[in-house]
Amino acid sequence: MQIKNILDSVKSPAVGELEISGIADDSRDVSKGSLFFIIERPNFDIFSVLKKAETNVAAYVADLKSKYCIDQLNLDKPVIYRSGIKKDFYRAVKRFYKPDSKLKVIGVTGTNGKTSTAYYLYQFLKKLGQKAAFFGTTGYFFNSSRQKAAHTTADFLTLYKMIKKISQKDVNYLVMEVSSHGIAQARVKGIKFSRTIFTNLSRDHLDYHKTMASYFKTKESFFLQNDKNYSIINNDCLYGKKLLSRLAKKISYGIKDKADYQAKKIVVSKNSTKFDLVWQDKVFSLFMKLVGYHNILNVLAALATAHSLNFPLARLVKLVPFLKNAEGRFQKAAQDIFIDYAHTPEGLKNILSLLKKLGYKEVISVFGCGGQRDKGKREIMGKISSRLANFTIITSDNPRGEDPLAICREVKRGFLNNRFKIIIDRYQAIEKGIEIYRRKKEDGLKSCLLIAGKGHEGYQIFKNKRIVFKDSEVVKQILKNRMG
Repeated sequence: MQIKNILDSVKSPAVGELEISGIADDSRDVSKGSLFFIIERPNFDIFSVLKKAETNVAAYVADLKSKYCIDQLNLDKPVIYRSGIKKDFYRAVKRFYKPDSKLKVIGVTGTNGKTSTAYYLYQFLKKLGQKAAFFGTTGYFFNSSRQKAAHTTADFLTLYKMIKKISQKDVNYLVMEVSSHGIAQARVKGIKFSRTIFTNLSRDHLDYHKTMASYFKTKESFFLQNDKNYSIINNDCLYGKKLLSRLAKKISYGIKDKADYQAKKIVVSKNSTKFDLVWQDKVFSLFMKLVGYHNILNVLAALATAHSLNFPLARLVKLVPFLKNAEGRFQKAAQDIFIDYAHTPEGLKNILSLLKKLGYKEVISVFGCGGQRDKGKREIMGKISSRLANFTIITSDNPRGEDPLAICREVKRGFLNNRFKIIIDRYQAIEKGIEIYRRKKEDGLKSCLLIAGKGHEGYQIFKNKRIVFKDSEVVKQILKNRMG
C-alpha cells in the first residue's frame, strides 16, 4: 500500500507513492519497508534507536515538535512531519490493517471473570463449528496456534495487526478481553464490537483509576461507545444495574435478581454444578463440570451472548457439560490443592467462600499482592483471608520495584488473628502450605490448599527481572521431591 493511501495530505508526491509493508512504532518490530511513527514515550529515548532501525524503514512520521531533535540525527530516509501525530497514527493503523468485514468481535470487560467468560464463549463457538479466536490474559488463540500475552488487551498497533492476521485466516468470530487500561489508553479505539459483555466491578486498579467512580466511568465508556449492538450485563452487580439503566440494547443475566437469563435451583458439588436456566418462561436443566457460583455467572454470560448471535439455546445447553476451565482458574494442581488467579479482594473472597461451601473444614491460603499496584487492597485481602481461611501464608506475588517484606506487612495489617505466617520466598511458602495441608489431612480433617494470585502466570517480577516461576509446576516439583 502506498503512503498516500494511509496518510492524508502528503506534500511530496515521491514520498506519497512509496510502498510500505507495514507500520511500526517500536524499533524492535521494524520489518523491511515499514512506515515508522516516531512517538515519544516516558522513560525512553525514542530518538536513540532511529538510526539502528533505518535499514528497514521506508519513511518516518514525526510530530512537528520533534523536528529539531530529528534534524540533528541526519536520517537518510524521508521524514513526514505532522501536527498531532497520534491522530495520524490511529488513522493509518486502521486503514492499513483494516480487517475483513465478516469478522464479528465480542468484547468482555469487568474486574473478575473476564478470562473465564471469554474462554467459555470461545469454546461454545468452536464447538458450534465456527472459526473463532480468543485474545486474553492467558494468551492469543486461533486455529491451533497460541501466542503468549504481554497484556490482557494488547497495545493498539499489535491488536490491529493480530485482528488483520486472523481475518486473513477466515476467522469469523473474535472473543477478546478488554481491560480498563485498554479502554482508557485507547487500545481498542475504532474497533467495532458486535457484542459487549460486563461481568462485574469491584476494587482493583485504583493505583491507576484513583476512585471506583472513575474506574466505573472508564468501563461505562466502552459500552456507550458500542451501544448500537447488544450488551450482555450481569444484573447481580450494582454497577451492572447502572449500566442496564443507561443502555437501550441490553440483555441481563444473573442468579439473585430476575434477569433475561437466570439461574435457579443451584446445586454445587466438589466436581460439578447443576442448575436450572430460566429464559422466557422456559426452563433448561444444566450440568457442568465447572464449580462455583462465579462460574455459573460466567457461563450464563457466554451462553446469553452466543444465543444473541442466533445460535439455538437448546443446542448451547447441550454443550455446557463439555466446557473446560481457563488455565489458572480454580485449577486443580493435585488432590485438594487449587490454583487460582484471584488477585482482587472480591476474587479472593469468592474462591475462599467456594471452598468452604464445598465442605472443606480446614482451608489453607497462600497468597501475596503485586508491587507498584493498588496498595489499598492489600489490607482488605488480608482481612478476607484471616476471616475465611483457617491459616494463611503471606508471600511474594510480583513485587516489582517494591520491598517484598513491606508488601507482606501491609497484607498482615488486615489480620484479626495470629493464624498466619510470612514467608517471602514463594516456593518455600507453597512448600509450607503443602506441609500444613497434609498435616491437617493426616489428623482426619477435610482440608485443602489454595494458592492464589498468579494463576496461569509463568514468572515472578523482581525489579526489572522476570524469574521463571509457575505455581502449578512448583506444586508438582514439591510433591515429586516428597515422593522421592
